[in-house]
Amino acid sequence: MPSWLVPLICLVAFVGFIWFAFRQGTKVMSDKADNGGSDLPGMGSGDSSGGGSHHGF
Repeated sequence: MPSWLVPLICLVAFVGFIWFAFRQGTKVMSDKADNGGSDLPGMGSGDSSGGGSHHGF
């Protein structure tokens, strides 16, 4: 097996993985309407939890 074939296969696999990840990322829908327009979880306008942790005590 030629010595350049293994790095070529690794490069093709890496580029394929990156392509797959970006393709999947474009299919994810944003739920900005559900969290009050904030990008951070738990920071929506309707969140009245006070920011504390919920352990069920």
